[in-house]
Amino acid sequence: MKSAYIHGTIQMLGSLFWIWHFGKLLYLYNCSNILFFFTYPTWCLFLFIFLSIVSFTIGALVCMQKLKSKHGYLLILAIFIIGIAINTLVTF
Repeated sequence: MKSAYIHGTIQMLGSLFWIWHFGKLLYLYNCSNILFFFTYPTWCLFLFIFLSIVSFTIGALVCMQKLKSKHGYLLILAIFIIGIAINTLVTF
């Protein structure tokens, strides 16, 4: 039980960092006078935030023991790979 709680917390903290990072980028792109050399499209940032909310939900399911930690890590890894693929397609 304690192991599932620790793994779920780690997954949720990683997802919260992802939400914070892309939320901060979205805010800086739209509400500041900083000129960026490269910017992600707004739809891409919203998609990354949505994917991180899904991974946060997976972490919460692991924490509540509705999902095994191994499956949770595999699902979050798949979401992370999807995010990297989208990032690669958008930047090229």
